[in-house]
Amino acid sequence: MKKKPAATAARLRKAVAEGCYADARNLAATYQTELEEAARALTPDSPEAHTLEICSRQLLEWALKAARAARAHHAAQWEELNHSRSPYHAAAAPAGSSWEFDA
Repeated sequence: MKKKPAATAARLRKAVAEGCYADARNLAATYQTELEEAARALTPDSPEAHTLEICSRQLLEWALKAARAARAHHAAQWEELNHSRSPYHAAAAPAGSSWEFDA
């Protein structure tokens, strides 16, 4: 029995929303295969083909935006951690060489 793209689309949407990007990559490949099978069963000018195209494009565009937003968010958090001053953060080194002394 062939799976419908809608079921895989829901699983793909859930994986992306939960940040499971390895699962999302695998589901995207499965989704592509199912879309190709569904498209072969339709005539190019049918309303169903048009709906399939629009829905799949919207899903993939959303998934890309969501993954990029999550990546940017995590990058910002990492940057904040790198620049935070804590008691364990090393102070900046003084100017000049360590072997130079003021006399």
